[in-house]
Amino acid sequence: GRVRSLLVDLVPLIRAEGGRLSRDEYVSGILTSVTNELARLRQALAGELPPMDIPAGIPGFVRKLTEEQRIAVAHLAALPHGANFSVPGAGKTTMLLAIHQLLKERGEVEALLVVAPRNAFRPWEEEVALCLGGNAQVTRLINGEAAIRAALQNARDLTNTIFLVPYTQLAATLDVIEGWPADHPEAPLVLDESHRSRRAAGGVGGGATRRRAPLPRRAGVLT
Repeated sequence: GRVRSLLVDLVPLIRAEGGRLSRDEYVSGILTSVTNELARLRQALAGELPPMDIPAGIPGFVRKLTEEQRIAVAHLAALPHGANFSVPGAGKTTMLLAIHQLLKERGEVEALLVVAPRNAFRPWEEEVALCLGGNAQVTRLINGEAAIRAALQNARDLTNTIFLVPYTQLAATLDVIEGWPADHPEAPLVLDESHRSRRAAGGVGGGATRRRAPLPRRAGVLT
């Protein structure tokens, strides 16, 4: 709505300069996507969004989900974006990886970009090994702008890559972390322990995540 009102305000200014405002194919696609997204969110808020059908075995996902996890995965996978506020030990990471693998098999997503505290990297790597076996590669985005840029550029198999970046690094290398996702909107963004973002880099992390959040077509929050 804000985008459309801004465009309406711009039209008389552009016309006054002899110009014309028109949509290209890319912008039309984005607006259509946003319209569909809002419709699904309204359905969800009204309790009318049906859960996604989850196959008995998700291809490439080797861990067995509990019945409670399957219900949550079916609900969250049907949403354009989702948040999981489950208690510690409920398997939030497992459910997130199941959703990602399910959507990847449907051709809807590719690489996964996870923003998390540095001390959560090892648990993420262990969960990826348990859930996906050898079907995914984990790459840490650390050590500054040049190293992160090289790691993103050298990733060979994006479909099976999971990137981990700490909140502090996200704030310090914002241009790199923004540029790559803007070119790869099919790569979902996940904020793990998302409450930590507000404390990163003296509060800069919150602004960094807000700037980054609109770029992917799908985002998730775990806390």
